[in-house]
Amino acid sequence: MFSVGYATTPFPAKVFKNDNGIFIAGFPWPDEAENVLLIRTARHMSLLSFDDLDLSPLGYTTAGFPWYQNSLGFTDFIQVKEGGLKRGVFVFVFRNRIGEESIVDIRTNDLVKSTSIVERGRYRIDHAIVLKAASLLESENPRDRETAAIHLGQIGGSEFLPELEDLLTDNSYQTVLSDEGEERDYFVREAARESIDMIKTSLAANQSDQVNPITIPKNPKNHTD
Repeated sequence: MFSVGYATTPFPAKVFKNDNGIFIAGFPWPDEAENVLLIRTARHMSLLSFDDLDLSPLGYTTAGFPWYQNSLGFTDFIQVKEGGLKRGVFVFVFRNRIGEESIVDIRTNDLVKSTSIVERGRYRIDHAIVLKAASLLESENPRDRETAAIHLGQIGGSEFLPELEDLLTDNSYQTVLSDEGEERDYFVREAARESIDMIKTSLAANQSDQVNPITIPKNPKNHTD
């Protein structure tokens, strides 16, 4: 069952990639075949639904399904192992605001099973997620900064704690109505606060288990997006 909300303007389509002959975009309203994601390359065009992506629509509003709000999406090459053989796969990686992931083989449109991704491939994806999120920390768009905080907290981007702490004084807000009237919701600050708490909790747990946390260098080799 979907939760219903109300909005005054439709959600805009979200373009995840538009270069190197590849165009990937998400849409708030499914088409007649229930498709919400478009992947177009020089060789073919594909349309994928929530079922194809194995994703939740994350509720419903009069502006559409908010499935890609505060999401990350990028392309990358990873290694998978199937039948004892390793092969490289060019994929679209999508991660929504609650941490659900969908990894699509761009050539076949099939979902890449998490169990088939080799350890180095999984590390590469996590690495790319942190970099993609971190690239939004200084965006002029406050929703981008909120998105950065959400994902860095979930995946444990401890190297960016100073930048997240800077967001605790972010002045962006939205006005919300409550029983007491209009209130200011400092959504970037709140996302940063939750992110910092999650990272510090994770670090403390790792230290108590005598496990060294995995950190991501701030200037490693970029992924393909």
